[in-house]
Amino acid sequence: MSRADTNELWARGIAARWLPNKLFRWELYESAMAGIVKGPMPWLDLGCGDIDFTSEFRAMAYGIGLDRRLPQNISSPFIRADLAALPVRSDSMGAVCLRFVLEHLSSPEEIWTECRRVLVPGGRVLVMLARLLPVQLKRFLIETFFGATRESVLPVYHRWNTPGRIKRPPEGFELERIEFVEALNWHRRFIFRLLLCMAALTRNPIMQRFRSNILAVYIRVEGKNG
Repeated sequence: MSRADTNELWARGIAARWLPNKLFRWELYESAMAGIVKGPMPWLDLGCGDIDFTSEFRAMAYGIGLDRRLPQNISSPFIRADLAALPVRSDSMGAVCLRFVLEHLSSPEEIWTECRRVLVPGGRVLVMLARLLPVQLKRFLIETFFGATRESVLPVYHRWNTPGRIKRPPEGFELERIEFVEALNWHRRFIFRLLLCMAALTRNPIMQRFRSNILAVYIRVEGKNG
């Protein structure tokens, strides 16, 4: 058994005692995806990076990954393009997923305009993003504890990653769901313990807004495209 597998079993055992019946961050995200990624309409995974969710959900609906850079391994339909100018027909998509994308955009309104354009009325946008964290601190933590290179840590602009901003839907959308979740990363056990304590301390609904990640679902309102 690998170290990662050992850490996962260890973390799940502790989390089950402290936070019973709670999903981990990526489990919550995938559960939300399963609720909006449904046939027959295709969907877009914007800023997909190297994680291939389109293959994982292929049985449910046809998905297309899109990013400004090529993923390390391309095994699904992929388009290399600017997220603010999607090479996609208007009113052609049933869902759009934005996983840790909005907080890295200096002008997120451009992405929302494109999402509104390509979605059919009633189509949904699933957002997962990290909360406010100074880029220098974020860079130090990721480089130190996860071995990432300085170049791989994207800048953060804090345009769309506060609870107040998330609760104000962009033009043409309504907020359908919002949930605050702690990032229980088990790659370093002492970090997991700190994050688990944070999750436990913020179990009260009033305190949950202080958790490190936000998941939200928006629905495209009919008659408000463009």
